[in-house]
Amino acid sequence: MYMKTCSNPNCLELNPQPLICFSKNKSKKDGLNYQCKKCVNFYNADHYSKNKNKISLNKKGTQREYKLKKKFGLSLDDRNKMLISQEGRCAICKITLQEHFEEYQHDFAVDHDHLSGKNRGLLCTKCNTGLGLFQDNSILLKKAADYLDFFK
Repeated sequence: MYMKTCSNPNCLELNPQPLICFSKNKSKKDGLNYQCKKCVNFYNADHYSKNKNKISLNKKGTQREYKLKKKFGLSLDDRNKMLISQEGRCAICKITLQEHFEEYQHDFAVDHDHLSGKNRGLLCTKCNTGLGLFQDNSILLKKAADYLDFFK
């Protein structure tokens, strides 16, 4: 079994530890975090408890706005206009945002063309994941639909 030592001198576990005790991190040489999961979780909990008065209840909204702008070039108003144009539903399966939120506890995904970067619409998790797994290939999606129809 491969082992690794946590870089935290006050590590909560005996060292070395199995690799499964470390989160993946592609930016690190060995592909794993320097600190074990328990030390990272302890640090995060400690940091939050010391700084919770600085963390706004609206932080999630500001993070969402930042991500929309940075990743998709959209303002929150632009996203809301997209949602209104889709009548508050997924552009493919037509599930409502409320129904989606009850199941997944998060917003619709912004669907975009990975080659051009152009935004297409808002999708629920299942539809967005499905398109991604089919690599946005409409021919492959049509073949999959034909396959399902054949076995009905």
